[in-house]
Amino acid sequence: MEDKEKLISTSHILITFFVCIFIYLFFTRDKKHRGVINKIPGPRGIPLFGNALQLLGTPSESFYKVIQLCQNKCGLTRIWIANKPYVIIYKASAAEAILHSNKYLDKSSDYKALHPWLGTGLITSTGHKWQQRRKMLTPTFHFKILEDYIEVFNKQSQVLVNKLESRCGGSSFNMFPHIILCTLDIIMGV
Repeated sequence: MEDKEKLISTSHILITFFVCIFIYLFFTRDKKHRGVINKIPGPRGIPLFGNALQLLGTPSESFYKVIQLCQNKCGLTRIWIANKPYVIIYKASAAEAILHSNKYLDKSSDYKALHPWLGTGLITSTGHKWQQRRKMLTPTFHFKILEDYIEVFNKQSQVLVNKLESRCGGSSFNMFPHIILCTLDIIMGV
């Protein structure tokens, strides 16, 4: 009987030890980065949950809750989901500072979830690999090349506007198929 009690006591001590280590690591990890992230305006979070409870709801409800959080003038809002910070950029001036820098080429670890679907292409790759692929694509979108397609853009966008005008005033409808067709017509140069 004493062996069983010692085993239970030892397991309780081990579990308590590992829980304490987890809590310590959870709250002290990236303390330096946490201080920088917390300088970005955003709602105060709850320990362990961050702002996750504030964002609960259907996808559309969560989207509107995020929009409500994004009301400051600097164009950035910080939220915490558990122990992970997310920065929402919603003004062009704020995005421009980040997009013009070569310092911020690494993507979040959240992109790893897309690797089975998309591999490590332009959308999911980071660092040097992303930079090489971006350099290959940049000439494709140069203004001189795009100027040749302005007629096609204008023609197909007018077709799209006419299709959407015919649906105005009625019930709601899915615009996605119309947008896809317009995109394909532009790509084909029709």
